[in-house]
Amino acid sequence: TPDGWRDRYVDEMIQLFVTYEVLTVASLKDVANDRKKITENAHDQRQVAIIPFCIVPKAKFHADGSFHRYKVRACAAQTRGKYDMGDAWSPTVSLDSTRFLLAIGSLNQAFISTYDVSGAYLNGTRDANDDIIYLRPPPGIESLHPTLIQRNITVDDRFKRHNSNGDPIVYKCVGNLYGLQQAGLIWYRCARTWLLGDRMKMSQSVVDPCIFYRRFVDGSFILMALYVDDSLQVMSNETVQEWFNTEFQLRFEQSPGSGGNNHEFLGMTIVQSESRSVIKVNCPHLWSRLEQRLNEADHKLPKGVKAPLPGNAMEQIYADADPISNPMMLPTEFDVRGILGQVAWGIYATRPAEAFTASLLARRTTTPTASYCKMLLHLCAYCINHRD
Repeated sequence: TPDGWRDRYVDEMIQLFVTYEVLTVASLKDVANDRKKITENAHDQRQVAIIPFCIVPKAKFHADGSFHRYKVRACAAQTRGKYDMGDAWSPTVSLDSTRFLLAIGSLNQAFISTYDVSGAYLNGTRDANDDIIYLRPPPGIESLHPTLIQRNITVDDRFKRHNSNGDPIVYKCVGNLYGLQQAGLIWYRCARTWLLGDRMKMSQSVVDPCIFYRRFVDGSFILMALYVDDSLQVMSNETVQEWFNTEFQLRFEQSPGSGGNNHEFLGMTIVQSESRSVIKVNCPHLWSRLEQRLNEADHKLPKGVKAPLPGNAMEQIYADADPISNPMMLPTEFDVRGILGQVAWGIYATRPAEAFTASLLARRTTTPTASYCKMLLHLCAYCINHRD
């Protein structure tokens, strides 16, 4: 653990043990006792597993590419293939729904805000019939001792690999935790229960399960889009905005830098005019990273591009492969899927006018030729040169 990350590492462990109480200190004797109880009960289909505990450091950036903060996340490494798609994953709001909400906000000159829940996956309750999970102490846990002493935090068994008797220490997971296969679904159910509950009294869209709304008696309204721990709110007036902010603060902890006038959602910057009737959506960091990616791969972008594709695009895209004049491009020579996926995300999120162009190119990703790659670079050049 580099020195710059140790404070964040300590903050994460304190959050797990104290704030959310999702971990408790245990021993291998506790593991053996749980396994014995399950073995003696023929109807208990659970399993007792000891799995790795990983620490993931990350430098976070704003949507415009500027540095935000350092962050450390402790994650369980659960890889058991027990769950199917419906059991393990939660729905996320579509980009179409997001743009639709912003359009409603523009037409109604509404107030827009975005919120990021701190430690979202630590909320919620695991099913009583789920497996019993124990975690090994994460790497570098004992290197935190100087930082703990400096912050007047007791160096107890939570931050050791062996207890006073010399027995190995494990952590029992008694709540939801990042890295568990059902963590996303558990968080979604927690957020949905709160939004549909007696305090928020919101309704869920029948079209998009991640859109929630409420219309008040005086005609004011709130629309909300949920994407894991990120949310976008469109509110008709400041009174509704203050109400939602108060309720949110009572239920969840807000991530640093979210809320207020800082409108960032899914890597997009959302800027309103003073009248709130015009909303500009962009993803400048994505375009900058795309340009950097192409430069590092030594792919030269065409200059003077004024349209997503040239007039002879169809001929170039569907041109037959020729070993000399139009060879097939290997993934090591041109990462078609990676580049197209990156530019398509920016297009579908903020530039739907070019969506047909991206879908047209997506039809030939399995057999990319040199002329096809030339057209893809043409689209990249257009998006990068017109990023603003």
